[in-house]
Amino acid sequence: MGDIKNEPFFMWPAPLGGDPTRRDPNKYYDLAKAGHLRRYISDGQRQHYHEGPTIVHNTKPAARVIETIHTSRSNGHSYDRLKSDLKKAQHLREVFQVHEGSVMSKKPRMDYPENEQQIFFSDEDLRDVQTPHDDPLVIKLRIGDSDVKRVLIGQGSCSEIMYPDLFHGLGLKQPDLQPYDAPLFGFSGESIRPMGRITLNVHTGPISLETEFVVIDVPSPYTAIMGRRWLHRLKAVPSSFHQKLRFPTDFDPHSKPVQQKARRSAPVHAEAVQKEVEKLLQAGAIREIQYPTWLSNTVVVKKKNGKWRVCVDFTNLNQACPKDPFLLPKIDQLVDATAGHDRMSFLDAFQGYHQIALSAEDREKTAFITPLGIYCYKVMPFGLKNAGATYQRMVVPKPLKGFDGDIPGFMVSHRGIEVNPDQIKVIQELKAPRTHKEVQRLTGMTAALSRFISRSADRCQPFFQLLKKSTTFKWDDKCVSAFEDLKRYLSSSLLLSNPTPGEPLFLYLAVSDRAVSAVLIRIKDTVQCPVYYASKTMTEAETRYPPLEKVGLALITAADKLPQYFQAHTVYLVTQYPVQAMFNKADFTGRIWKWGAKISALGVKYLPRTAIKGQVLADFVAEFAPTSEQNNLGESTPREDSPEHTGWWKVYVDGASNAKGSGTGVVIITPDETMIEQSIRLDFKTSNNEAEYEAVLAGLKSAKTLEARRLIVYCDSLLVASQINGEYMARDERMSAYLLKVQTAMTDFETVRVEQIGRNLNNHADALAKLASVLSADFKRFIPIETLTTPNIDQPANYINTITVGPCWMDPYVTYLKEGVLPEQKKEAEIIRRKAARFWLSKDLKLYRRSFSGPYLLCVHPDIIEDLLYEIHEGICGSHTGGRSLAHRALTQGYWWPYMQKDAVDYVRKCDKCQRFSHSVHQPAGELQPLVSPWPFAQWGMDLVGPLPKATGNRRWLIVATDYFTKWVEAEPLANIRDRDSIKFVWKNIITRFGIPKTIISDNGTQFTSKPFTKYCSELGIKNVYSSPAYPQSNGQAEASNKTVLDGIKKRLEDAKGRWVEELPNKSDCPPSERRNGNRQGTIWLNPRL
Repeated sequence: MGDIKNEPFFMWPAPLGGDPTRRDPNKYYDLAKAGHLRRYISDGQRQHYHEGPTIVHNTKPAARVIETIHTSRSNGHSYDRLKSDLKKAQHLREVFQVHEGSVMSKKPRMDYPENEQQIFFSDEDLRDVQTPHDDPLVIKLRIGDSDVKRVLIGQGSCSEIMYPDLFHGLGLKQPDLQPYDAPLFGFSGESIRPMGRITLNVHTGPISLETEFVVIDVPSPYTAIMGRRWLHRLKAVPSSFHQKLRFPTDFDPHSKPVQQKARRSAPVHAEAVQKEVEKLLQAGAIREIQYPTWLSNTVVVKKKNGKWRVCVDFTNLNQACPKDPFLLPKIDQLVDATAGHDRMSFLDAFQGYHQIALSAEDREKTAFITPLGIYCYKVMPFGLKNAGATYQRMVVPKPLKGFDGDIPGFMVSHRGIEVNPDQIKVIQELKAPRTHKEVQRLTGMTAALSRFISRSADRCQPFFQLLKKSTTFKWDDKCVSAFEDLKRYLSSSLLLSNPTPGEPLFLYLAVSDRAVSAVLIRIKDTVQCPVYYASKTMTEAETRYPPLEKVGLALITAADKLPQYFQAHTVYLVTQYPVQAMFNKADFTGRIWKWGAKISALGVKYLPRTAIKGQVLADFVAEFAPTSEQNNLGESTPREDSPEHTGWWKVYVDGASNAKGSGTGVVIITPDETMIEQSIRLDFKTSNNEAEYEAVLAGLKSAKTLEARRLIVYCDSLLVASQINGEYMARDERMSAYLLKVQTAMTDFETVRVEQIGRNLNNHADALAKLASVLSADFKRFIPIETLTTPNIDQPANYINTITVGPCWMDPYVTYLKEGVLPEQKKEAEIIRRKAARFWLSKDLKLYRRSFSGPYLLCVHPDIIEDLLYEIHEGICGSHTGGRSLAHRALTQGYWWPYMQKDAVDYVRKCDKCQRFSHSVHQPAGELQPLVSPWPFAQWGMDLVGPLPKATGNRRWLIVATDYFTKWVEAEPLANIRDRDSIKFVWKNIITRFGIPKTIISDNGTQFTSKPFTKYCSELGIKNVYSSPAYPQSNGQAEASNKTVLDGIKKRLEDAKGRWVEELPNKSDCPPSERRNGNRQGTIWLNPRL
């Protein structure tokens, strides 16, 4: 007020009456609107005051519209392709109703999310810029692995351009370029043909983008031009006036700088910090700083040799920085890479991190407090989150590949890979833990040596239980025993072997109550040498897996932890359990299917367990004594090809009971494949279940007489087998007595397994049982078997020609799933092995393709594809549908084969009836129209078809109604086409089934325009809409339905047109969709009804 009261335009306002709190505070609005208070009004307020005139000016109609000029885009496509893309974009704008004249709101955005970074420039950015100037924005970028200067930021270019100096400076050659056929146009219209295009990584701070450069051979003062596409991908904002390029990063812009309070330190620590600061100052690694925004404390740690290590606590700074995901070297891979070589040399870069300079604007963030003052680093310090990744990125591209430091914890020699004795000594001298922290230290030491420790998860299980939440610390007897056992194990020789490239490896699995374990071995001079031990503690949910699934979990755990071995070697899984059968079984889904797909892609092969030739491996297997749960697993799934199957006797038993008597049949197969048959007639009345028990007892008695020790009893009675195995309860007294008798007889053997099999696998014993049930025991007879080579009649025989199918695409999959044999060609074998997880082979050797959400699909042989398509397309239920619909019907019927869509389209094109009677569309493709019906069964289109050939009942007309929303069709043949027939059709086929519609669309026939019909509709509140006589497309839905019905009848009947009434229901069973190619309107059917 004091500054403007003496101005000539200022006038004191008249005193105001009334309540002062209700006065208008904006009395100076007229002055501001007149433009007198410009220097006292902010930019936002000035824009507000001038908003009125601007809007008035913009409402004036434009004299003309100047379109944009479309230039050639540089994606390697031709000019015709670019024109096609523009037409497609125009079509999409029309479909989605995007108007050309639509503009964005000019209201500034104020609702920025809290985590969104705002990019702006201020006068502070002009501190190093000499103004005024007209300089372009030229920056330095890292392209590939080279720092490139004089890179022009050109917002006028839609492509990234590379000039010859940079192309040759990067060491690139002409063969490195990809072809590029689109010319580049300059400002004055001249065109340049590029040399080609190449894709390189452009590093901008922490962001790396793969960028495509167009290489042109013209002189330029710049090395490259970065255009709009790169700027938009980077989300960068350039400012040539400020000579800056800014872009958002993962650094949290809202992270407040943290200044840690100075901590008190002991004099010896302060002295160590002072010496370290003096050393760093002398080396030029730090400098003194004042008023830092970030501030950290020093931490002094004592080394093993008694000296002090000075570190900086960058905890707060690391929390605000993003994580650099650059891959760090794996110790296991480094150890494996050094094994087998005569010598190994190390390159230890002294203070390696200090050889990398920090960015000038980031140096102040590393400020730290010392007794001598506040200093910041000029080079990359130790302790930063991304220091290791940054150093590794600097080391990897160099010709000398290496890593920082030595290989901790391992000793590599000609004998193999061993543990560093110093680490073993530390654990041996370790006292029993007394706190949770000491237990964590113990488990951490064990985890570092887990590669050498057999079943480490089981050995450390008591320690893991102590570390659970809400668990009080109690070092009980289990912990003491586990601790002593661990020390005892580590005192033995821990030696691992390193495999040679391409050498086959063998995997052994073991499962305990709380953990799964695996050991990978190689065979060296007939001795099995361990390569790697892996172990995992199961979660609470995993402990409830079935036993066989736990074995699968152990396999998938080994594959996850040791991918480098599975990818570089052929791994054989040695197990006595049917893991492969589990992965190939049809009724397994979910995680089992995922496991099978992953293991199939890795190419794991399966072998039965053989004799163990290594003491370490023998200890590994012996330590896992199978539990009762695992015993049940093994008993339910014996393998004939396993060594344990040697010495097993097979006993097939069956009982029969009928009106003529009862009998049992027993077939015993000895280990040397000798077959012994026995048929026993029962002279007392029995039920079928009692006869089955008698057969089991007879088989056990005979096997005992033959001095068998291990039996597998096969029985086709589910009740008897389940009662013996304890799965079912024997409630009947006689069944309980039989069960007790069988259990007593089974104690005479070392092992007895009882399995239920199908009747088709027990035909031999079944025949013996039936023979005993129909013949008396005192009827002795001998039946000789003769061979008749020629028939006794002279008439020629009627031979049946057998049809043999040739080889096809299914054969490699069937062979691999059945026998595990892959084709000899390496590329083909890799494809079969990878895709085999999508298929399943049934017991009758039929190949099925797995489906994610539906039933399994039967794979069809190429020789019978045409017969299958014929049955679906023009068989008794065929409707001569289109190619896409035909392929869909075959899929829904449960069939699959490669290229089925193409085969179906080709078959329809060759169909004679489809070519003769299909409707020919002459009009071009039209645009898709939105649905005009508001809800289902609210709007119907009705029409009459005819006159047709006379059918039974003198019916010559067909009335058709189609719902506009669902495309449901109602059709009925008529003998007359009076209005009463239309009323009856509407009541019977529409109102009683779907309710009263809102609208009925029809033509101007008297059946729909008569007074009785219109009165009937008006009384029910139905609106009648009539199409124009000259434009029947206004009721296009009904017309399309009529056309489809007539076409189907023609294809089905040909000359027998009088049977159209009988054929109409068959035509009504159309596929769910009958579409045509392009955007032409089709008809959708939902099981139309007569």
